Amino acid sequence: MANNIAWIRANLLRFEGDVRKWVRRSCPRGTEEDDVIQEAYARIAAAPDLGHVSNPRAYFLTVVRHIAFEQLRRARIAPIMLVEDFGASDIIDESAGPDRIVAGQQELRRIAAIVEAFPEKIREIFQLRRIQGLPQKEIARRLGVPESTVEKRAAKGLAMLLAALRTDDEDAAADDADAPARRPGSGAWR
Repeated sequence: MANNIAWIRANLLRFEGDVRKWVRRSCPRGTEEDDVIQEAYARIAAAPDLGHVSNPRAYFLTVVRHIAFEQLRRARIAPIMLVEDFGASDIIDESAGPDRIVAGQQELRRIAAIVEAFPEKIREIFQLRRIQGLPQKEIARRLGVPESTVEKRAAKGLAMLLAALRTDDEDAAADDADAPARRPGSGAWR
């Protein structure tokens, strides 16, 4: 996954503005462009291999297009009510065991610490956009900045987050590689 994050950073971030324009122009009203873009990044980061991609811009747009169509199809099948506060809701994920819950909480703390270290202006926009889910227009209005500034700072925040996560993952992989190995079943260290 760390290699995919580096690939995203090197090959896709520069096309995000173009892809956002396509979403705004081509998707039905109500489609949240940031959600579509974020889902695309997540899917691409989880891809088993990106070596086959010869045109990153076209690949990015194709992934975004598929996500937008999936959202449209789901919206037509069963409208979903928005839940303002998941913590206050009665939704329980029966499939998540205690280990997954703890791992998720640790990952959230890790991300929160990374975001907290962002420069103030980037952090503020990133939190309003990604955490509170406010639309770019609303953030621009609240802060008195052009919408393009909001878009650029949100993209910069995402790039910073991806870079920090990649660095953390690489450091963890290096630590694992340096750790002494055990021989299976022997209980002895090699």
